[in-house]
Amino acid sequence: MNYIKRLTAFVLCLAISFSFANVKASAGNVSGDAASANATSSSASSNASENASKDASSNASKDASKNAEATTTEIVSGDASKDATTEAATTEKAKATTEKTLLEDMSIGLHKNADGKIYYANKNGKKATGYKKVGKAEYFFGSDGYALVKKWKYVKLNGTKYKLYFGANGKRVLDVSNLMKKNTRYAIDVILNKCMIMIYAKDGNKGYTIPVKAMTCSPGLPGHDTITGTYKIRKVGTWHTLFYNSYGQYATNIHGNFLFHSVCYTKYGDHYSLSKKAYSQLGQKASHGCIRLLVKDAKWIYEHAANIDKTTLRKGSKNTKTPLAKPTTKKIGKTLDGRYYDPTDPKIKQQV
Repeated sequence: MNYIKRLTAFVLCLAISFSFANVKASAGNVSGDAASANATSSSASSNASENASKDASSNASKDASKNAEATTTEIVSGDASKDATTEAATTEKAKATTEKTLLEDMSIGLHKNADGKIYYANKNGKKATGYKKVGKAEYFFGSDGYALVKKWKYVKLNGTKYKLYFGANGKRVLDVSNLMKKNTRYAIDVILNKCMIMIYAKDGNKGYTIPVKAMTCSPGLPGHDTITGTYKIRKVGTWHTLFYNSYGQYATNIHGNFLFHSVCYTKYGDHYSLSKKAYSQLGQKASHGCIRLLVKDAKWIYEHAANIDKTTLRKGSKNTKTPLAKPTTKKIGKTLDGRYYDPTDPKIKQQV
């Protein structure tokens, strides 16, 4: 009996232990399955994230590549377009220039092309270059064959280099006094036997190389010779008493009793009392030693006396070479009542 009770108790304990073992195993399986599920989920999430990142990166790279390609295409296309436009414009301009050149008259002589440029065609059908005298006018043609306009140029004349100015029409300007600055320094060269005066302006350290203007004059007659030498001049007066009851305008002292002044007048201060005979002799020896001039020239010397560094009087000859020709004299002025006046006298306009 006791044996049966013990056996029953043993079987019961064994059953209970087996039951607990199954529960534990089941619980372990549930925990393992959960862990496996979590691992699987994590792996899936990781793979999905990695794939999404790769896809995004790949797409971004593709888009960037497409954009770069499009931009590059646009830039290249733009540059090519600009280059083509520039090349076309250059070609068109060259063509137009060629056409104008072909239209230029290459017969011997002075011409002006469609652009208004001045040139001189030589007998060989080519444009002249350098300094050239055409009739009474003087020009300087550049290396391209066209005349200099509104420019200064150093030119050698008669073996001496001078600084000359060529105006708006290409012609050399023969009186550049209006182009000189207020503080310009000057030198006067009087060529007695040529009855002519040259005014030069100082060109920095190059000396007096700018021919400013030329003047016609009347120096002293034989026996009343004008002095020679180099002097510093000074003003005397706008009217001055001369020899033999005669008078002159704008008198400037050279040395001693020798003066620059206008042609003689018979009445002091009277602009209409000009000596007809004395005026007609201008350009030849006629005075008693002074240098007679047109009123405008005597006035210029008078007004610039302080800026004239030196005045040289030399005998020279009628053939002495100068960078400017001896000017001709205007016809004497005459009033209706028979009085005479110098046509260059600025005071006349105020009195007529």
